[in-house]
Amino acid sequence: MRKILLLTLLAGAISWASAQSSCSKNKASTVVIQRSPTVRIVTRSNSGQWRNDRDQTIRYLQDRDRNRDRDRNQHDNHKEKEKRKRYDRLTLQIGGGGNYAWGQISDQVPSEFNRDLLSGQAQGFFGIRFDVENRRRPNVVGVWGTYGFQTPQSVNSIFRSQELDFVLSENPTTLEIREWEAGLLLRNWFRLSGGMGTLNFVDSKEELQSLNYYTATAGLGIKLGKSLKWVTNGTVMLGRDFENFTFRPSTGLVLNFDFLRI
Repeated sequence: MRKILLLTLLAGAISWASAQSSCSKNKASTVVIQRSPTVRIVTRSNSGQWRNDRDQTIRYLQDRDRNRDRDRNQHDNHKEKEKRKRYDRLTLQIGGGGNYAWGQISDQVPSEFNRDLLSGQAQGFFGIRFDVENRRRPNVVGVWGTYGFQTPQSVNSIFRSQELDFVLSENPTTLEIREWEAGLLLRNWFRLSGGMGTLNFVDSKEELQSLNYYTATAGLGIKLGKSLKWVTNGTVMLGRDFENFTFRPSTGLVLNFDFLRI
């Protein structure tokens, strides 16, 4: 009985090995041969011979061309959508804050804050965006305008820093600065600009006087919301009626509006 069982298992093993060998011999293979710009597909028959398969080659080329056309159309559609996008071209900022009469730029940092040297100011900006695709951080070229309501102490500080002999009226009705600058707003947060300014005041003879000067400003703007920005600037006043470099830091809030979508 044991011999019969062993012979049966041996016969089964031989039969399985023979079947596997037969399947291996009868299995056909397909190879894609691609040599630019030609493509051909060859198959191996059950007998082991290789031959060109014209039908598979045609199907392969048709599928390849179909996929290539689909990818090209998708790319063209994406470029067309980008062209059709409309972006805000103009920027307007309006706000206000305060400035501080520091004195000469070489002066040391004050040991204490003097509120009498703090004055109010209004400021505005109008610019044109020239890389509109960058919606969050565009570069902008434009002009700034500043109108400052100066205190007598801040004007006297300017007189001292410029070594001027003017004396203000006891009850001055006009103490103001007006400045216009042009420049760049890089990535919508870093300002570099320069221009001209005028300091208007009434002297002790009750006569209106004006001092003219050049300005250079560097500043930062931080977004606090969709349309609100906190701006901090440092302005240097120099030249013309000013002999020394006078520094005036300022800070404030502005409302930002982007418009003219074309």
